[in-house]
Amino acid sequence: MVDAPKGKRPDSPIFVRSEVDDLGLSVEAFRVYGHLARRAGANNDAWPSYQSIGDTCFSGSHPPLKPESRRRKAMRAVKELERRGLIKVNRRRLNNSRGSLSNQYQILPLSKWPTDIRPKRKRGAGTSKPS
Repeated sequence: MVDAPKGKRPDSPIFVRSEVDDLGLSVEAFRVYGHLARRAGANNDAWPSYQSIGDTCFSGSHPPLKPESRRRKAMRAVKELERRGLIKVNRRRLNNSRGSLSNQYQILPLSKWPTDIRPKRKRGAGTSKPS
């Protein structure tokens, strides 16, 4: 697990980098990105199936979604993350091409993000204090 940067609420159960939060991802893509990041190992790779992603991320949807709908929602979210340059997807196939294995998802470090999606932060922006 990665610790929150020094002085950034170390007791908080979750830490979301401002660079990710400011991208304007869809709610679904944001949720899937968080799930893939949690599942990723030391080399930033994860291998969940679309169904597993959909079940984990969208089982609490209202109205409730059927399993196939959760799977399709996961596929759309993964496609958005890939299109935006946040992840790379290695679509793995069985040797006989009749079926597939779960995909390999690589979470790309900020340094590998396309420069055009990196948010431009205004000086002093990003910290807000409750009124």
